Amino acid sequence: MADYLQYREPHDTSKMLVASVAKRVFLTAPRKVDDNGQEVKVKSVKLYRVIHQVITPAELAKGNDPMDKTRHWPYFLGEINGEGKLLHPMDPFLYWYVPIQNVPKTYVDQPHLRAPTVVFGLPASKGKDQAPTILLDGLEMHAAGPVKK
Repeated sequence: MADYLQYREPHDTSKMLVASVAKRVFLTAPRKVDDNGQEVKVKSVKLYRVIHQVITPAELAKGNDPMDKTRHWPYFLGEINGEGKLLHPMDPFLYWYVPIQNVPKTYVDQPHLRAPTVVFGLPASKGKDQAPTILLDGLEMHAAGPVKK
């Protein structure tokens, strides 16, 4: 992906619309009850802009899946509270592209002490003659938040 496509800050009008959508989601979220019978209240809403890259006829003829998750380009629009305000205006991921890519299966076996070597843009492994890959879904990982013990 080209450098200039990796960061997309919305205009002020779009930011107000995003805040309005977040407030609506905040107010209409289904009520949940925890194991103790206490109602769990929504604390914040994370919003993303996802652009779906339409498949070309040539790619479709090759047998590529038009609904492949790697065709989605998510951008993080922020974590917003019930008042429509950004919780973390200096979030390092704010307005940046969050990758969804196929990576070599050996990626998970690499030590976490050094940066792994990843070749992005690999096709999903479809047969035994292709190197095995796994889907690294940055959107799902980012939306889930920090890992809790």
